Amino acid sequence: MANDAFDFEHLKGLKLSEYKKEFCKPAMLKAGKAGIVLMKYDIKARKKGAIYLSFKKLNLAKSAFEAIKADKSIHLIKRTALVNASHGKGEDGKSLITLDIIKGGLTAEEIQLGAEELFTQTILMGLKVTGISADGDEANSETDTASDSATDTVTDNSTIKELRQAFQNAKQMYKEVGKVDAKLKAKTMLDTWNQLEALMPKLENFISSSDKAVQVQTATKITAAAQKIQANLKPLIDKIKAKANPEASSNSNLDTLTKGISDRATELLSTYSSEISKIKDLADKLKTLSQLA
Repeated sequence: MANDAFDFEHLKGLKLSEYKKEFCKPAMLKAGKAGIVLMKYDIKARKKGAIYLSFKKLNLAKSAFEAIKADKSIHLIKRTALVNASHGKGEDGKSLITLDIIKGGLTAEEIQLGAEELFTQTILMGLKVTGISADGDEANSETDTASDSATDTVTDNSTIKELRQAFQNAKQMYKEVGKVDAKLKAKTMLDTWNQLEALMPKLENFISSSDKAVQVQTATKITAAAQKIQANLKPLIDKIKAKANPEASSNSNLDTLTKGISDRATELLSTYSSEISKIKDLADKLKTLSQLA
């Protein structure tokens, strides 16, 4: 980046493909020691997305951050984070960027959830976010036209921080499924499933009860991420439960078969009533079968 002030007007005028070409070069990103994350940021032909700006030195990133802080027309600080950046490789061997929050109104979880798609699909790097903002309370005191706030509110004894942490715990356990000893895989999957099952009604209640738009959006994203893990786990959980309780599985299959017979008998009585009445005792037998389920 140049030493003069960062040109946010130029950034807003870029299309996503142009932003990628100008700001997402691998060499530029790997040379960056600091950065700025902008959530719900509008650029040309794309509304309310995540943007990452890489800077070679922390003082350059700080200068751009202070410009945002001084002029709310650029972006809201509560949707901005100043970060240190480091680079390495993830567990999959692919490039990984780690962002450590210094200042701003965004939490690590909000960046991880909201910017992961940008990094994995546009920047083509894995993302790990750590740290806590030094001025988070001040940043989150801002209001905009939606009058939303990122401060925590207790709803049915659950705060957004607690819900985020519960999801992160379940997500981490899910990641362990592929690493643990084969004998522990089933238990790890069941533990993950049970944690998510306990979390989902809390998220649902929070979303329906909270009057904080930012928190509701975060809870909604957490819900979607949790549902994705549940969808991946369900076939495996069904097999584990069936293996652990074969009698229940057998009973379930028997119930299905019985209902099929009952439905078929009811259909025959309805469709061929006149023909059936001509055959001795057939109607009574079919009526008995129709009442099986």
